[in-house]
Amino acid sequence: MSEIKYNQFPFVEVKGDFPVFQGWKSIGTQLLTHLSMIPERKKVVTVEYYQGVLEEETTNALIEQLQPVLLINSKDLMWQEIKLRR
Repeated sequence: MSEIKYNQFPFVEVKGDFPVFQGWKSIGTQLLTHLSMIPERKKVVTVEYYQGVLEEETTNALIEQLQPVLLINSKDLMWQEIKLRR
């Protein structure tokens, strides 16, 4: 039987020259700039978190920067575990 090796430090190298924005004010400014280029009055921003992200901090920072009219957290729409196990 072969031994399975776990990579503690996985990464994906992205080739190219891409700008990097640091700090919530800078990130918010970039998002708002791109949103302003969308002609529709109503715009939807979707954020997906991966494990390890400080979700509350990130969500609060995005809310502060973007000032959304409506916020829907998909976790609030999920069924409770007990309902899934029935």
